[in-house]
Amino acid sequence: MSAKIIASILIGVIIAGGAGYYYYTEYIIPQIEELQDAVDQLTSDYEGLTGEFNALTNEHEELNQQLQGLQDEHTELMGDNEELMSDCEALTEQYEQLQSEYETLLSDYEAAFGGLDIYPGSIPVLEKLYTWEWDGVERSINITVPEQLYDYYSEKERYQTTDYRGYVRHPLDDHYVEALLYEFNLIQMAEGLSEEDKTDLTISFIQNMEYILDLYSKGQTEYPRFPVETLVDGGGDCEDTGILMASLLGAMGYNVSLILLPDHLAVGVEVNATGVHWVYDNVTYYYLETTAPGWEEGEVPPEHDPEEATLYPVEEMPFLAYSWTATRLNNKATVKIHVTSEGAVSAEDYRVWLAVEDQDGFILAETHSSYFDLAFGEETSFKLKVTGPRFEKQRLVIGIRDPEGETCFLSYSEYYTTR
Repeated sequence: MSAKIIASILIGVIIAGGAGYYYYTEYIIPQIEELQDAVDQLTSDYEGLTGEFNALTNEHEELNQQLQGLQDEHTELMGDNEELMSDCEALTEQYEQLQSEYETLLSDYEAAFGGLDIYPGSIPVLEKLYTWEWDGVERSINITVPEQLYDYYSEKERYQTTDYRGYVRHPLDDHYVEALLYEFNLIQMAEGLSEEDKTDLTISFIQNMEYILDLYSKGQTEYPRFPVETLVDGGGDCEDTGILMASLLGAMGYNVSLILLPDHLAVGVEVNATGVHWVYDNVTYYYLETTAPGWEEGEVPPEHDPEEATLYPVEEMPFLAYSWTATRLNNKATVKIHVTSEGAVSAEDYRVWLAVEDQDGFILAETHSSYFDLAFGEETSFKLKVTGPRFEKQRLVIGIRDPEGETCFLSYSEYYTTR
């Protein structure tokens, strides 16, 4: 190849290279820089969008959590609503049942009192408004008692025994006691109280009654009241409030007993409690004070000794009231006894028991009547004679013996010394 040709080729290469360089620097590099700027901008935009995406993702998760919480709350509220609706239906049913029971009680009263309507506007009634505080709130109950019912009990002869169960078990005021509980049931429904709260409310009602000595109110050292009398009289002493308490708690379905202490009467009740109690026939009775507010089940005022207590369970059993008179010729006593059945349960195969005992409680002589059966309101009489030892201090003991040979409803004469 000639030098001229080679020179021409070199010159062409140089010219092409220069043209290429010029093209690269003038056109390619600006495009590369422009593309780099676009890439940087896209990278920046990508990073911004990534941040926004992460923020939205977090917000989405928070909203999902809130949604789940609201769904759980909605589910819970729906459950509460169903429960409330069920409670409402139960309360409505209970109210209708109580209304029906109340109307039945009124009907029973009409039958018991000669068909008289006992609404306050139709027959004479005695009213007593009770107000007291329970659970920090003032409560009130208006007591309305047919005057005929109060007169019946206030004119009724008192039982000659320290077994006061007859005042609780006498059946003619049972419907009234149940009607009184209707007032406490209304408070329970209105305030949504539990059964335990209703019991505490009932106990506080009686504990807040006025303490009235029989000597001041009746002019007698001892005058046990029937429940209706205590309600109308506005209170009483320990026997009166104890009898009323036992009547109400018994009507509420509790096992109750009367607890006789020296110069005092309290109530025993089977509840879930702690403190002073007695077990009788597999039933645990906790001491309940009735004469002052604030005493809980199982608490005994310090002036009373529970070790000297005698229990009288208030249960379904006959109650036989009796009166007696005695004449004595030295060591020979003749006793006339009149017995009346005062309980709703009929007495079958019962006997009157007459005995003579010494100062230590030892039986010196005894005798029985023949067996008898008595339904409510029926009565019978006996004349019994007993001869005690001579030249000893002794007294008569009168009681009633049941078919199992247990003696109840005891009463005593004064001590006397024979010749």
